[in-house]
Amino acid sequence: MVSAIIIVACQEKKVFMKDVAFTSNGDIVFYQGEPFTGEMWSDDGRFMKLTVEQGNPQKMELFHSNGKVAYLQFRDADEHKQEIFTDENGKQISSAEFDEKYADILIRLEEIGEEVERRSN
Repeated sequence: MVSAIIIVACQEKKVFMKDVAFTSNGDIVFYQGEPFTGEMWSDDGRFMKLTVEQGNPQKMELFHSNGKVAYLQFRDADEHKQEIFTDENGKQISSAEFDEKYADILIRLEEIGEEVERRSN
């Protein structure tokens, strides 16, 4: 019984974009007035997942309509931003090819950025 309680307590929280708030520059994520730790998903629960630790975004994933990762952004051990672009089959492609083939994903990402900007304190 004790191990079941520990497992539940350690699970990360999953919330949706509509349920969080952002600082004025959109860099810090708050949930119920506190810096958030867990997964923040786009409101549709499918397009974007932002992994957040103590309010600080750590990793962003965008997904193709088939559920495969389309774009992954994270910081490496030296805090350098890394980006990986993939097609619908999971094959890594260049950013130029991604921009050309998946303008719809970029448009949705821009819309989410505009929503964050509107909702920032």
